[in-house]
Amino acid sequence: MAWPQSSRPQHWRLQSASSTQENAQAIANWLIHELLREIKDTPIADLPFSGDAIGELVALIHEGAISNKIAKSVFAELLENGGSPRAIVEAKGLTQITRREDLEPIVAQVIAENGPQAEQYRGGNERMLGFFVGKVMGATGGRANPPAVNALIKELLDS
Repeated sequence: MAWPQSSRPQHWRLQSASSTQENAQAIANWLIHELLREIKDTPIADLPFSGDAIGELVALIHEGAISNKIAKSVFAELLENGGSPRAIVEAKGLTQITRREDLEPIVAQVIAENGPQAEQYRGGNERMLGFFVGKVMGATGGRANPPAVNALIKELLDS
């Protein structure tokens, strides 16, 4: 897909994104797959944020502070109002829940509330793992770190 003629990115925007985050491939993916899809015919000069914001958003994902799903909602906010991705994440409380001590009570409650499904998992139905991950993600508003949740569910169900 080519950049619309009216929206060809200025070199400084791309340069500033890479000065914030060194993962050029991730930055390129956000520019091509997210930015280009959203701006359509809007001139890139009219965006309410700079390339630094894209770099900062990619850095937040890379750090594990937010998931790709959360990043897309932060990106929507950037398109609408501009600002700093880190400030948006902090203001809206969007950071991922990754600490075991925060996740364990939620996972334990989900398992306790879904006894029949827990027995199915223990009986060999590993597809139930996805069921539990979905329930935990729902209980945390999508903020739980999926790999951490996956590992914790397996640990609690296998013990």
